[in-house]
Amino acid sequence: MNTKKIVLKKSPPLEFLFNEKSFQVTNGADSDTQGIYQYDDLKSIEYDKEKTNWLLTVLSYIVELVAGVGGGSTYKSKKRLTINLSDKKIMLDLLDCEQKTIDELIVKLERVIKTST
Repeated sequence: MNTKKIVLKKSPPLEFLFNEKSFQVTNGADSDTQGIYQYDDLKSIEYDKEKTNWLLTVLSYIVELVAGVGGGSTYKSKKRLTINLSDKKIMLDLLDCEQKTIDELIVKLERVIKTST
């Protein structure tokens, strides 16, 4: 049996184990996303990179300048991977995951989608 493991994070664990016909998600931060999923059920993936929310950031600076408190804060959205299955949507927050490993996972999942259809 040919398997491949991709570890996005060690603590709490976020891992993918790819088998011949399925993949397993281990997520120590959210047990609802854990499980074994069949490749045939995998429809698409969406990756949202970390982005600065400029509206909140600018408003934060303006409010704090007017209030005389300080220099404001920078607000960013989280990196998130959404895996769309036939009957379920899995949303994974990728906080503290290396971009190189995220890219490796995305390539693997896209390959699986391409060969399953």
